[in-house]
Amino acid sequence: MAKHEARKLIQDPKLLSLTLSEVRGLMDRESDGELTPIVKEVSDLMSLAADGQDDSGFHDERRVKAITALLYLLNPFDDLYDFHHGIGYQDDIGHIREVHGTLFSNREAGTQS
Repeated sequence: MAKHEARKLIQDPKLLSLTLSEVRGLMDRESDGELTPIVKEVSDLMSLAADGQDDSGFHDERRVKAITALLYLLNPFDDLYDFHHGIGYQDDIGHIREVHGTLFSNREAGTQS
C-alpha cells in the first residue's frame, strides 16, 4: 500500500511537494525534540524523494523506498502511536535509520549501489 502511494506521489510532483512540506513541518516542530537524532537521515531521504537523483543517477526504486519511509514518519498511527510522548517516535526513528542505511550505506562507504 505504501509503495503504491509513493508511486502515485512520483507521478504527481505537486502532491509530492506538499507531502515533503509536511515532513519539513514535522521536523521543524520536533527539531528540538524526539526527532533530533534523525535530522540528517530525513534530509537525505527528502532530497532523494524530491528529485530522484543521487551520485549514481536516477534510481526509481530507491526513490520509492525514500518516499515510503517519509510517509511512515508522517503517519501518527503506525506501529507505535506518535502521540505517546517519549516513546511515540521510536519506531519512526528505527524505520528511518533502517531505510537510510539501506539506501545510503554503500555511498557513504565510498562505493555506489
